[in-house]
Amino acid sequence: MILNRNQIQQFGSIPWTVLENVRLESELKTIFAKSQFDMVMGKYSLLLTDLCSVWFEELDMMGIKERGKEVTCGLDVEQEERLSRLIEHLKSFIQHRQSRVMYTAENKDGKFNLRAVLELDMAAIQWVFACELVQSHGPASETHVDGSTIIYEHYILPMTTLTLSYKRQTSTLERIIEDKEKEINEAVDMMKTAGLAINARKRRTAPFNANETTESEQKKTLDTLKQFQPSQVLSNPETVVFFKKVTEGLLSLPKASVTRKLTAAATATTSSLSQSSLSATAKISPVAKKSRTADIDPEV
Repeated sequence: MILNRNQIQQFGSIPWTVLENVRLESELKTIFAKSQFDMVMGKYSLLLTDLCSVWFEELDMMGIKERGKEVTCGLDVEQEERLSRLIEHLKSFIQHRQSRVMYTAENKDGKFNLRAVLELDMAAIQWVFACELVQSHGPASETHVDGSTIIYEHYILPMTTLTLSYKRQTSTLERIIEDKEKEINEAVDMMKTAGLAINARKRRTAPFNANETTESEQKKTLDTLKQFQPSQVLSNPETVVFFKKVTEGLLSLPKASVTRKLTAAATATTSSLSQSSLSATAKISPVAKKSRTADIDPEV
């Protein structure tokens, strides 16, 4: 199965949701989902991935009615009101994970069947999302996309951009801290020169060293990676919003432009790291600065 680019383009502005503890045979899997539910037209489209393979399903009103009869969903799908309620349940199964919903999956013959069961007091509502495997590597085309392209455009590219953005912010913060520390040291030297008394503090903060901080953080990161799961990134509300905006922006750009922007960002980050290393080892002269370091704005 190869998807039409128009089919996948609609998911650009939709954040990933995380379905954890999906039982697949004897294992518990984490599945990532993007979905659209049209309550007016009575249809949905669903994109699933485990970051190795991609599956897709699209059902209209007739398809939902037929599936509802096949799986004995628990609601009379022939009644319009009940059908709307069913679609609302399906939406909550994917977009608003509930603790009472049990997920099991079967991956067989190019089909990924995700079964969701919601146990109620007097009954149960169940559904099977029968997604078809999207071909991992298909012929290059401007109008169609394969599974690897979907993972690349909707996960790898945004994740790379997110990482570069965080690194750029960190480098800026390190530079501001170093400048602030220089200003404080210069002010202390000026006070000493003026003969002003300075009381010795019982506890002094160690001088900031960007290289030592980076090495320490790298060690912590390596320890964290042992327990790292991709779901941790997409479970953070702030990251989800940023991830969504980045994906929208990247998908609206020509492919060549995306490559150039990422290359430029990577080069800028490398340059920033080099400058940070140089500034950390440079000798600081206790001369009053003509320009004052800007205050840190967490919103920037």
